[in-house]
Amino acid sequence: MSNPTTEADVAAPRRFDADQPETKYIFDHIPKTGGTALRTNFEQIFGPENVSPWISGRSELWAERRFSHFKMITGHFQSPVPMPATKHERVRITMLRDPIDRAVSEYFYYRNHVERIEWNKLAIFAKDHDLYTYVKLLDANRDAAVSNFYTRRFASQVSRALVSERRILSLAKQALAHYDFIGIQEQFADSVDMFCCRFELPLVPQLAQVNVTTSRAKLGELDARTREKLADMNRLDVELYEYAYQHLQDQKRAIFRTHAGKGMPKATPGDLDDWASARERAADSRESFGDRMVEISDASVIGSGSGTKAIRSGEETSVCIGIVAHIDVPDLTVGIEISDELGEIVFGTNTYLMHDCRPVCAGHRYHLEFRFDANLMHGRYFVGASLHTGATHETRCFHWCERLTTFDVADEGSADFVGYCRLEPRLHWTDQVPARAE
Repeated sequence: MSNPTTEADVAAPRRFDADQPETKYIFDHIPKTGGTALRTNFEQIFGPENVSPWISGRSELWAERRFSHFKMITGHFQSPVPMPATKHERVRITMLRDPIDRAVSEYFYYRNHVERIEWNKLAIFAKDHDLYTYVKLLDANRDAAVSNFYTRRFASQVSRALVSERRILSLAKQALAHYDFIGIQEQFADSVDMFCCRFELPLVPQLAQVNVTTSRAKLGELDARTREKLADMNRLDVELYEYAYQHLQDQKRAIFRTHAGKGMPKATPGDLDDWASARERAADSRESFGDRMVEISDASVIGSGSGTKAIRSGEETSVCIGIVAHIDVPDLTVGIEISDELGEIVFGTNTYLMHDCRPVCAGHRYHLEFRFDANLMHGRYFVGASLHTGATHETRCFHWCERLTTFDVADEGSADFVGYCRLEPRLHWTDQVPARAE
């Protein structure tokens, strides 16, 4: 084992009173490390109503401000190294997995569970090639997906070229030191129990195992050539993983002298099923009102390139609204509203604001398309629509309906921007020639 952690390297655990309102948690979920299962166990420990919605593509600082009332915040965050404003405000948690096993799991995930979309190169490579060829292709493209993924991420390395491997590894270890608890996927049960003991929480009687990648090869089944290639591409990650693994063992020795809090978790697996069903029913339900003298008959979203509602960020997209008129209206306003999975409005407009209201006649059907470039971050979006007169529905509302349909902006793996939307800046360089000295 390289550079093992010594007893002196492991700081004494901070004491947290889990029953105090100021003790809150944030879980930095790294893909394919067992994080979905860990989140489900957090729902048992704290109760599902106290665990935030799953967050992707945002910073920890944004998440803490937006979901400050939740006991536990979970998600894939853009800034793994904490800003000073977030340091120690919450108990920070993450989970690691053997890096070679994580790379293999990710390959079979893209091969077996991700839809084939032309711009998702990881899914295409995985579906078209065996594991060894897939790894070679990503290596040739200098893609970080299967090459020292942990080290680059925790060191906040923007460039794919590692200028100094030892420096990058050192930064990654420093970043891990900011976490109050680091679990190990290969010791999942121990990690959950240790978390409960570490923060004096009730033990989970029945551990959840979810989101398991199916039809995948085990590490012991890999041929020597593939295993050696993955090991060579993940030398730094293997060392970082061993560092975290040793840290967990050191914490075990410290936690053996403590005991878990008394009592039972606030929710059982059955409660979680009921909670999930209730959330699904709430998501499927949509507010709809109006006198229906003119009504929305259908709605759809189509990408000009994909021909489906699975679109690429920046792709020209059409939101199509079908309308049936039962009365004559001289100046019908048609509006659309796009919201994200958290219910926040991303964009909304209507034909009145666009200076294009049209008359409709009783007994006629109409089809209207709103076309735009979907300059959005990856994720799922919901489309609502409204039919009324004037600028808003307050004058006369014929039909207002939320969440008529959805569309997905695909995660392309190597996006050309970060944040909530693509602003498409234009570059202009100027060569400032130094002035001559007099």
